[in-house]
Amino acid sequence: MNNKRLVCLFTILRIVIGWHFLYEGIAKLFNPTWSSAAYLMESKWLFSGFFHWLISNNTTLQIVDFINIWGLIIIGICLFIGAFTRIASISGALLLILYYIANPPFMPSSIPSVSHFYIINYNFIETIVLIVIASFPSGYLWSVEKYITDRHNKKKEKKFPADDNLKVSETFDNSRRELIKNLAVLPLFGGVLFGMAKKRGWLSFEE
Repeated sequence: MNNKRLVCLFTILRIVIGWHFLYEGIAKLFNPTWSSAAYLMESKWLFSGFFHWLISNNTTLQIVDFINIWGLIIIGICLFIGAFTRIASISGALLLILYYIANPPFMPSSIPSVSHFYIINYNFIETIVLIVIASFPSGYLWSVEKYITDRHNKKKEKKFPADDNLKVSETFDNSRRELIKNLAVLPLFGGVLFGMAKKRGWLSFEE
């Protein structure tokens, strides 16, 4: 697999995982009955005593819920558009690890769960992908972050030497292609938010 295909593949994976985080966060934010209490109460594995302690106090539980919701939303936005990618990837991986430890798929639980293969579930898979994404150099994947960095670097460059004048047109074409690739996610981001809003009834075109 060549470098361009690898960049494209992991950019898509980053966007998909970002959408998942964002959707989960917004769904919880607009669900007045949601709380992490039931999920944490089911903890029977590592640090179960700590998770149970978190829900023993109403103030502590509210703090946990607030961090959980806004952590999902902020991480989701950053991953989706490609901003602070490494920080978002590491933060997302740590959050998913906490989810996994609190309720691993191999422990009995009354909470309905998606399909899993004993120790492997979607939390585990997304954690691995985010760790891989975090290992990439800054600006490796197509992103808003890469576009801003490239523009900043170009402003610092000196004027073209006379011998490079013939390359100006080619450089402009390459820059335009990079702009399209790095910012193409923004309309998609808006479309996803619009679709989520319509599905959950946040938008209405009827009087």
